[in-house]
Amino acid sequence: MSLSDYFPETTIVLEKGKKPYDRVTPAKKSVGNDIRNLVQSILTARASDNPPSQPVQDPEQVVRGTVATPVATPQGSIPGFKTWNPPQDLSNLIVTNAQKYGVHPAVLAAVLQNESGINPNVNDNNSVMENGKTSRDRGIAQISDYWNPTITDAQARDPAFAIEYAAKTLSENNKVRNNWRQAVAGYNVGLSRTGGGAEMGRNERGLGPKGEDYSRKAFMNIDPETLKQLGLE
Repeated sequence: MSLSDYFPETTIVLEKGKKPYDRVTPAKKSVGNDIRNLVQSILTARASDNPPSQPVQDPEQVVRGTVATPVATPQGSIPGFKTWNPPQDLSNLIVTNAQKYGVHPAVLAAVLQNESGINPNVNDNNSVMENGKTSRDRGIAQISDYWNPTITDAQARDPAFAIEYAAKTLSENNKVRNNWRQAVAGYNVGLSRTGGGAEMGRNERGLGPKGEDYSRKAFMNIDPETLKQLGLE
């Protein structure tokens, strides 16, 4: 809705040579401007209370979870994360837990983007592992029920719990490898599959094809300057 809905155009028949504003006295013009300003302020307030819905994330950017349509909420921002501005409450959780565990906020956000599109309402993802057993990955951080049997569904689907879990896992991975690329890949493929070299089927970065692909997609979400600062360019 715009001002034209409240103030439609009106055709006024004037004497030859006259213009519409010739009929408007300063007093009338002042009152009219006050009314227009008031209506504009109301429309602006309504628009801020109802921001447009964020777009569904590009499936190419989501590695594991199936993205459901997000709910429109006030948007936040995450330093160094360039893909989009997640809702304010999730952005706050990401930044707070990243600082708590010594992880760059953009790295944590990039992993969550890979996992679920940073969407706490993402559908569970069931996958068959190499040993033939099934893993059900849950919530915004896609926490596996196979590898984490003590974490309940309620915990895995709670953004506060899950984001802290992801931050803590990345921090622990990096303490072992002292390498953020391997720490990120390890979140997906397991830390035991990072490190080493060509003799173990891994590239010069210590990653196999799956870990390399996962980390590459994650770092696509981080701005170049931040990648450079982290030695990940």
